[in-house]
Amino acid sequence: MASIRILLVGSVFLLAFDKGQGGGDGNFCSKVSDDWSTMKEKIESLKSESEAVAQLNTNLQSLSSRMNDLEAKGTYNLSEVLHKSILFYEAQRSGDLPDNNRVPWRHDSALGDKGNNGEDLTGGWYDAGDYVKFGLPMAYSVTMLSWGLIEYRDAYQAVGELAYGLDCIKWPLDYFIKAHVGENKFYGQVGDGNADHSFWGRPEDMNMARPAFLLDESHGGTEVAAETAAAMAAASIVFRPTGTR
Repeated sequence: MASIRILLVGSVFLLAFDKGQGGGDGNFCSKVSDDWSTMKEKIESLKSESEAVAQLNTNLQSLSSRMNDLEAKGTYNLSEVLHKSILFYEAQRSGDLPDNNRVPWRHDSALGDKGNNGEDLTGGWYDAGDYVKFGLPMAYSVTMLSWGLIEYRDAYQAVGELAYGLDCIKWPLDYFIKAHVGENKFYGQVGDGNADHSFWGRPEDMNMARPAFLLDESHGGTEVAAETAAAMAAASIVFRPTGTR
């Protein structure tokens, strides 16, 4: 005859079934022991996760407090942040670097970048720590930087960064003009991601093949073309007061 045994452990009921008479107690005790061991492991795991979450909350509160203190004291130097942000983009430059290059460890690179018909595709920015020139993120970056210059031109001027900001976006804009090789023809990428990501070295030392990918009526790339158009349009507003073409 089957019997049901119930053991209360904390707030959890453990149930075990014994079939027949005799021998059941051993099976029952073994079952309870196994279940209790499993339960303890889960409790310890949950405890560790809870402690980690609590520590994360403490760290976030501490960071928030420090940021508030910095803001209250006026010691958060936004002009320095802007200055170094522009330098970051200068460090991504590809091609024949100008004499006023402000990043001393960067030199000319990828001077052989060409289109499928020999078009000059030097210049532009490298992407995300690698050396492929991806059209979409490059164009998006130019669009966002341009709108920052449009909205906060006076602030750029006040901290002496306007000329650097204009020079910053002009570098990829000149590349976009090169990449537009004909009506409905635009090079959206230079470089092979797989080959590029296998190379751990400086862009000045690259020696892998760098294919160029043409967008045309037979090879679509609407997003790249549209974002590039947006970048050019936004930048035209930025440069309008300077009379620069």
